[in-house]
Amino acid sequence: MNRMAKIGLAFGVAQLVMAAPAHATITIYNVAGAVQPIENVLLPGGQTGLTVLGATNNTNTSVTFNSLNTDVLTTPANGAARIETTESTSSLSGLEFYLTNPMLSFTEFEFNLSNVVGRQVESVTLYYGGSATGSATYNTISNGSNWLAGEALNGDYFTSIKFNITGAGVNDIRQVRIGGIANVPAAVPEPATWAMMLAGFGLMGAGMRRRKAETRVRFAI
Repeated sequence: MNRMAKIGLAFGVAQLVMAAPAHATITIYNVAGAVQPIENVLLPGGQTGLTVLGATNNTNTSVTFNSLNTDVLTTPANGAARIETTESTSSLSGLEFYLTNPMLSFTEFEFNLSNVVGRQVESVTLYYGGSATGSATYNTISNGSNWLAGEALNGDYFTSIKFNITGAGVNDIRQVRIGGIANVPAAVPEPATWAMMLAGFGLMGAGMRRRKAETRVRFAI
């Protein structure tokens, strides 16, 4: 294979490897009811540790919850679907959740950060990962319910959600809901990427034809 063919092959393969889906629309909300995921995450009581597990009520999809700031997590044994810390005087300052199976994604989520009187929360920052990454920060955390939610449209999806709180943490996270659970979509090249790939393979083909022509001339002498 001559130099031109090698360049064309490398160009085409590089574009194939770099291909990624276009990011359409991801929206984060801080109001109740903005998103209405179809599955509730159930949390069996009696769990304690830096990681606890739940499962969605319709598809029984496992959901992992990890402490971000060494808060020891616990799920109350009275059947309430919430996660709090082990000590009544402690507060929840950061948490991450995702579908335990790394091959799964979701397009909707919603949860409630429940706050109690006397805890001075300065702000909460939500981070999301998936087809795109991003964050949103809110400085108004009231007593009672504080809803955070998100939706991914037109091919985008989530694989993980986490939040960090500055100041005193909240009492617990509750009413976690997830929707649009599916396999992680395969990467699909964008039209411009396809064009660049075809150009690369075209260069490779031209180089191979040139090599073949030179070979025929060499044997004819």
